[in-house]
Amino acid sequence: MSMTFMPLQANEDLVRGPWSRLFGRLMQGARESAGRSVEETAQLAGMEAAEWSAVEAGKLLPTTRQQFRSIADALGMEWLDMAKFVLICRGAWSSR
Repeated sequence: MSMTFMPLQANEDLVRGPWSRLFGRLMQGARESAGRSVEETAQLAGMEAAEWSAVEAGKLLPTTRQQFRSIADALGMEWLDMAKFVLICRGAWSSR
């Protein structure tokens, strides 16, 4: 089951890119701390492995509460911790 995520456009990379890459690094660190592979985590989140890899690379961002919850659940992460990551990286979703 694939979900629709928000891919970054080339011209958005300068503003949002550093924040989306930080979010991806945080997701990668959480996955590695959970001891899960990309494939396993993606499956648990209802994503394709390529989509998960794109999230970790900062090229694809979740946009809905359900997507964030699915990712948090796949990582065995508390919702509050995911919310903190999103707050820290909020510039990834900013239009400016």
